[in-house]
Amino acid sequence: MLDDFWQRPITDVGFVGPDAGGGGSYLLLPSGHVGGVPDGYRAFESRTNNVFVFRRAFIGGGDTETPVGLIEQTCIYPLIDADAPPDMTFPDGSAAAADMVFPQDYRYFEMLAEFVDREFVAVEDMAMRGMMASLGIVKGEPFEPGDRMRAIFSAGAEVGVKMAKAIRLGEYLSGTRYHDDRQWHNVFDVEFNEDTFLNVDARVGMFVIGYSISPAMVMNMVGKGSKYPFAYRDVNGDYPSGGRGYRLHLPAGVPAANLWSVTPYDADNASGLDNGRPFPSIGSLDELVENEDGSIDLYFGPEPPAGAPEPNWLRTVPGKGWFTVLRPYNPTEAFFDQSWRPDDFEPLG
Repeated sequence: MLDDFWQRPITDVGFVGPDAGGGGSYLLLPSGHVGGVPDGYRAFESRTNNVFVFRRAFIGGGDTETPVGLIEQTCIYPLIDADAPPDMTFPDGSAAAADMVFPQDYRYFEMLAEFVDREFVAVEDMAMRGMMASLGIVKGEPFEPGDRMRAIFSAGAEVGVKMAKAIRLGEYLSGTRYHDDRQWHNVFDVEFNEDTFLNVDARVGMFVIGYSISPAMVMNMVGKGSKYPFAYRDVNGDYPSGGRGYRLHLPAGVPAANLWSVTPYDADNASGLDNGRPFPSIGSLDELVENEDGSIDLYFGPEPPAGAPEPNWLRTVPGKGWFTVLRPYNPTEAFFDQSWRPDDFEPLG
């Protein structure tokens, strides 16, 4: 998927995009582009100079080489280089630690000032740019606050991100539960663009969980794409603790035509929980032990519970809160008609 830097989707690619999985060439044009478009491209305008490009390839039967090879066929280059595109470099980051979290202190405003300075000014941005100007962030002008203002900015960044988490993880957004009797939520259930206003709270709530969005993520397409139910409370309505054990019961027939996974995330920064595993998820690609009826019990906690099959256990980190995303890839009809429902996280002991 392609998004601009204000969380506004540009287009999807792949099975749920206009190429329908057949591949092809996409051309990104600046806003207000005047002139023709070369033949052979699907052209889209971006309303920011910078864009996000997200790619995901599905794994089949544990094979990782094929999807990695597919991703590595991607080539991004300026149109002027179309006759001789440069080679792309794809470093292997599987074993490398990476900090992709935005700063939550004064540095946040430094990054914001850099972004504002590099972007063109659109009519719809003027009010927001006016608010930033009151902080000294103005396109074409240096951002050089003194020590006192730096301290204020750091405090503001810390409070701001906590407010954002309270909006999404504190039941402030209503109507987002998949089921009345479950703790699973749909983070995309609230539209950003209402009839007469931009739903800023919903947009902030999305950013806390996933940072960006695409049209396909909100569409209900049987057998295509993926869905993202997430849970941040247990069956009793309490926030999960990394120092306590939990069981998650999944009925037989998880509605995923491709694969499914359950991923715990650090509640502090929405990154994959740093639990000592290279891949902090558990799911259908693992050699899980099923119950006699085909259902599966998954266990989460600092230590595997007594009697629990170890392949079904995922370590949590004491002192760290966490929330979970359940991903069925290529969801089947049972997900949409709700004939299949996951249980809630049940505390153990």
